[in-house]
Amino acid sequence: LQHAIDNASALGDLAELATLTSNRATVKGNLGQVAEALALAEQSLALQDQLGATNGPEGAVVMTYVGLYCAAVGRYGDALERLDAAIACFERDKQALWTAVASNHKVQVLLDLGQLARARQALAYAPPPIGHVRARGAMLAARVERALGHSGHEAMALAHAEHGPA
Repeated sequence: LQHAIDNASALGDLAELATLTSNRATVKGNLGQVAEALALAEQSLALQDQLGATNGPEGAVVMTYVGLYCAAVGRYGDALERLDAAIACFERDKQALWTAVASNHKVQVLLDLGQLARARQALAYAPPPIGHVRARGAMLAARVERALGHSGHEAMALAHAEHGPA
């Protein structure tokens, strides 16, 4: 990826550079190198901004990951700001899957902050078309319920049902 990034940069291909930088951020994040992932995701977002693409789904996907990585390094205010902006874009463009993904990340941040009422509210999105994303939302709902002193068993049963036998 770095070699491809260098080539795209040398050619001045900002669109490819933005995509490759975002992909490298995802790899770094998956490897647990969150500070590097955040820096790369922010670079990708800046490139998307230069292209005028931050107000569409592609930019909102990158913004979702910037929010995720901000939370992972303790920048919770920035995380919520980025996630809210991404969610607004996804809702506007009727992107049910990405609305759910970004909302689930927001719920996790709010759980980490102990803001349970806001976390519960953030779960109020249209069901996405992919089962494991619905399962993640149900699992987060169970965590919210347990944090509120309830069993969470119904939501966890739904999470297992949505995820399937795998």
